[in-house]
Amino acid sequence: MIADFTERSFKAAESTLHPQELNYYRQLIFPKKAQSYLIGRFAAKYAISSLETEIDLKYIRIDNGFFGQPVIIGHPLERGVQVSISHSGLLGAAISFYEDCPTGVDIEVIDADNSRFLHMTTSVSEQELLALLPIAKEVSLTLLWTAKEALSKAIRTGFTLDFEILEVNQITLVGGGYEISFSHFPHFRVISHHYNNFIFSIAFPFKRDCEYSLTGWKDEKVNGN
Repeated sequence: MIADFTERSFKAAESTLHPQELNYYRQLIFPKKAQSYLIGRFAAKYAISSLETEIDLKYIRIDNGFFGQPVIIGHPLERGVQVSISHSGLLGAAISFYEDCPTGVDIEVIDADNSRFLHMTTSVSEQELLALLPIAKEVSLTLLWTAKEALSKAIRTGFTLDFEILEVNQITLVGGGYEISFSHFPHFRVISHHYNNFIFSIAFPFKRDCEYSLTGWKDEKVNGN
């Protein structure tokens, strides 16, 4: 689910918050933190609704796990439904999944000003892979970053790992996106796509019964109506 917020969106999105989430949200002092929190929770609730259709979103509470990962608390969702959340600016993304198929999502804006920092996080072999791609440097670097972050979310560590452990060893053009594999996590893969001036990536286990699907994926402008 991708939620594209406008400045009028936030009141409408508040109606999806669990009472404890709403209380926490209203206590946030810094506007950017409050904005990020609401965008992420809104995207997550609607991603969950693609797996569990007959639920009231405001009765789902999403807390933070030990590594900061979102964890669904206090709601008897079928088969251990969980969710991965990402946001960049006014754009939020989330994907829901069953616990036996750990999945991660990341979305980042393509910004040439970030290229120097992103380049510093890549290995020599990764730089050689990126040089072969028919896309601008800032796009390829963002692609690599989102792939690694999506994987780190799927394995529920976040970027607490050394970047070398998340090294990418293959990038393949598939349809309108890219399929990415890893040196030390051969049982995971990432599919990455362009979305306007953003790259979003989904990491999931490389086995038949954990194939991700965009069935139920919602791409919507959130408004105050």
